[in-house]
Amino acid sequence: MRQIKKVRIGIRATIQQQSIIRKAAEIRQQSITEFILQSAFNTAKDTLLDQRVFFTDDNEWKKITAALKGPTKPKPALQKLSNQKAPWEE
Repeated sequence: MRQIKKVRIGIRATIQQQSIIRKAAEIRQQSITEFILQSAFNTAKDTLLDQRVFFTDDNEWKKITAALKGPTKPKPALQKLSNQKAPWEE
């Protein structure tokens, strides 16, 4: 189901920026709006997922630090993977 767009985002660009964006949108067979919105949305998600600082309450912080300080659980699949040669080494 397609979502109804409810807000407008306006931007200004140089002629060179517009030209490059238009060409890239054509290659992807998208409108300029679709291309810009998808590119900005993906970059925004990546930025949010890349956060290295986060906020939590004391109770949650205690759980996190306890988990980090606790013993690790063996992961046989991970051990097997780390013992394999990389594809370019074969």
